[in-house]
Amino acid sequence: ILIIISLIPLIFSTTLPYVLAKRLSLNILSSTEHIYGFEPKLYVISLQKGNLYTINALSSGSWDMDITIKISDTPYILAGQIVDEISNNGDIMNFVASRTGDHYIQINSKSGSGYFYIRIDNGITNPATGPLRKFSSSLYLLVLILPSVIILLVGIGISLISRKRSKSILIKKSFTSEVRQKEKEEGYFCPFCGSKIESFLQICPKCGSSQK
Repeated sequence: ILIIISLIPLIFSTTLPYVLAKRLSLNILSSTEHIYGFEPKLYVISLQKGNLYTINALSSGSWDMDITIKISDTPYILAGQIVDEISNNGDIMNFVASRTGDHYIQINSKSGSGYFYIRIDNGITNPATGPLRKFSSSLYLLVLILPSVIILLVGIGISLISRKRSKSILIKKSFTSEVRQKEKEEGYFCPFCGSKIESFLQICPKCGSSQK
């Protein structure tokens, strides 16, 4: 049960990016998008392997945003290609699709917030604002695994504490039972005069006090 519970956040975090990715159409300008500083925006588009494409993520210079474009085969953006040039008008990426199917595009604003638009076109419609570089990041893997690991460790800790307490209670009960059994076998002493009294007696034979 503990393992199943710990897998719930993992299942949630692995499926969420697929749900959040906004699907784009080729050669069609998206509606105006708003982005905050360091807030990633995720898009998905279907492309053909070997074809050239241009990604335009542009904004007005008045917003003073430094935009970064990343493209990857998965929505987790663990590895892929990036254009990251210092510009307050956005960035443009020229690239060749690595496979046929969905490609995921992440737009980041390293500084500032404001509005921009994104468009993916067939061919090279605009020159790139910077060189295309490869990137890899394991950060999202940590985001995926960490909640499940925390829940699992907490669950194991609670289980160990619970077992330790149960064992302590059993030992205490066992000890109490042994003491009572010994008292029954050996009798006990009168709390008033200190004389030894057989367990079956309810009155001290020496001082006559009640033992109830």
